[in-house]
Amino acid sequence: MRQAEENYIKKEDLIDGETYICWGRNFNMGIWDEKKNGFIYLRHKFMDFFEDVEYHWDDGPEGHGTVKPLRHKTKGIRLIR
Repeated sequence: MRQAEENYIKKEDLIDGETYICWGRNFNMGIWDEKKNGFIYLRHKFMDFFEDVEYHWDDGPEGHGTVKPLRHKTKGIRLIR
């Protein structure tokens, strides 16, 4: 995937708790969480895995937006509250 990809899903069109294939800084599949206003994903760092959050591209650089969701994954992981 290219960083310059312009055909991404806008923030207002995301569904809370659903999984998306993304172009992100540290991941390529995450769960949109409205409460956290970002994508939850498992990050691997220093031989450990932990939950982390990255924010939607539409938040801009001031909001640290690094993720462009490209496709809604209809089968797979969902966030259960």
